[in-house]
Amino acid sequence: MGQRRADSSAIAAEGLKAGVWPRLQTLRRGFVRLCFGRCSGEPRLLGNTTAYSFIEDPLVPRFEVPPRFTVMDAHCALCARGARWIAKNDRDMLFRIVPAHTALGEALLRHYGMDPADPTTWLYVEDGCAYSALDALVRVGCALGGVWRALAVLRILPPRWQDALYGAVARRRIQLFGSADLCALPDAQVQRRLLL
Repeated sequence: MGQRRADSSAIAAEGLKAGVWPRLQTLRRGFVRLCFGRCSGEPRLLGNTTAYSFIEDPLVPRFEVPPRFTVMDAHCALCARGARWIAKNDRDMLFRIVPAHTALGEALLRHYGMDPADPTTWLYVEDGCAYSALDALVRVGCALGGVWRALAVLRILPPRWQDALYGAVARRRIQLFGSADLCALPDAQVQRRLLL
């Protein structure tokens, strides 16, 4: 009986070394790379996947295209906080902010098949490629760098869960956080980034 227990313990230890342990190590390395690596992740591009496709769209007003920009609700306190967060952490002035309720914001949202009146609508464009929802938030965090790269941990969630989580907060953001006027914020850093 004692010999059987010793044999089964040795077999279990070998199985752990051979099968489970390498998988756990691979998972750990992937998690660390996901949180603190390049933040590349699987792209979840919106609409037309051709970079800078909005430039060729005659319905989108012409504007000076920055390397990165967001299109966000100008009447939401959470979005206003997001704009301040971007302004505070974007030391290189790479981000610009387009209020969703301007002619440019509405045209960009429609170009990517989004409804400007939909409360879950939020757009992030980086190097001409568009992203939305939680994927966009993670990409903004990665682009800002530093501690914000840890937002990449949200990529562990399956895309459907990411979308559900983002949608649940986005639909209730006015009730949860109130309203504010993004364009009237006294923050000079935010004002400097606005594309109206």
